[in-house]
Parts: sequence; structure tokens; C-alpha cells
Amino acid sequence: MYVTLKRTEREGIQIMKNLLKEVKGNIYGMGVYCFKAGGKVLYVGSGMINDRLQAHLYNLKRGLYESTNKAILQKEYNNGELEFEVLKFSENN
Repeated sequence: MYVTLKRTEREGIQIMKNLLKEVKGNIYGMGVYCFKAGGKVLYVGSGMINDRLQAHLYNLKRGLYESTNKAILQKEYNNGELEFEVLKFSENN
């Protein structure tokens, strides 16, 4: 950890913090998931849940959803109110 932080400081790389409020459910397998804010479902997706979560976080941390159809996710993420929840975990994992 020390070497990484020193290298980061020297190269001027910004460390991006995860602003997700909460992750609910087993993310290690296939299934259906959603992003929620204030109890309201904003987005539903499916696939290998952990992979999808990491892909969304990559984009959210960099603000890449700001000018897309996922702009509402970006807004809630930036406010620290976005939650990730597994709706249905596949029985065939």
C-alpha cells in the first residue's frame, strides 16, 4: 500500500472513491440487479453481477454517465444516494 500511494502521489494520479451508498445481495454469480435511490428503482440490468457492478462503478467514478441515458444514475451516485441491489440470483450458477 505504501509504494502504491507514493507512486500515485508522484505521478499525480487521482484515487477515485466509491460513493455507492450500499450493495445488497450476493454479487458472485448470474442474476438480475438494480440501482435504486430513495426506494425508487432507476435502472435494471442482468448478467454476471460482479462484472456488471465493476463496469458500472468504472463509469460512475469517472463521470462517464453524465451525458447518457444513465445520467440519473450519475447524479444520484455523485450525491452518495445510489444503492445497488440484487433482485434475483440465478438458480443455475
